Amino acid sequence: MPADVDIDPELIRQLDEAPGEVAAVLRLRGENASEIVPSPERTEELTHQVVGRVKKKLGAEARYNVFKNLGSFVVSGGPQLIRELIAQPEVVAAVANEQPSSPMIEPVRKAPAPPARPARVTKSRSRRRAK
Repeated sequence: MPADVDIDPELIRQLDEAPGEVAAVLRLRGENASEIVPSPERTEELTHQVVGRVKKKLGAEARYNVFKNLGSFVVSGGPQLIRELIAQPEVVAAVANEQPSSPMIEPVRKAPAPPARPARVTKSRSRRRAK
């Protein structure tokens, strides 16, 4: 794997242990030092080029979706395909699409919730016009 690519340790684990497909989110390198990610149009163009080039080289299939405003794409395929995509010069970072940990944040102090307050009853005040 390239040394200049930031790779999620969970993705490396999945690539090493996966019997089948792996899904990864890959971020593309900006065109110059002032860009963090490529423009939306360039992101789509680069994604199609990179995925097409790797599919042709390996003769493998890949399913992917472009996040053009984020300069990224998600791809699902065999471990060899994902490794080859990560090795492309256009790729700057790779993260596993499925993470093992829960997105829930554990509470610091567990305490029972306070009792619910009774609902306030409001009377609607309608005034009748005198005729």
